[in-house]
Amino acid sequence: MLSVYGLEGRKEMRDFSNLPSIDWQPDRATLARIEAQVLREEPLILRFDPGFVLTVDAEASSCHEESGLLVDCKPRALFNQLAKANDTPALKELGERVYESRLSVSVDGQGHRLIIHE
Repeated sequence: MLSVYGLEGRKEMRDFSNLPSIDWQPDRATLARIEAQVLREEPLILRFDPGFVLTVDAEASSCHEESGLLVDCKPRALFNQLAKANDTPALKELGERVYESRLSVSVDGQGHRLIIHE
């Protein structure tokens, strides 16, 4: 859960447990499923294997830490870092789609997942 500010300016926790999730695979079919979700501007959780490097430079990605997560990261910078760290160019392409859809990304390193959200 992440904190967000409600209509009355109160800080509330945002629950991501009901978001659809996709297991990351570096193939065209998986990338197409992810891109379709992102282009519809719908939130999504990307799950990665434990060996996948999710360590990023929070400052370079304009993230801030909250409740053990890196929150509201800039997608281009974040996905570029992940593409380089994991030698997976498709992630750079995905970062462009997330950016174009004006979505944010939060990193849950312990849960091995990225949360793509508004």
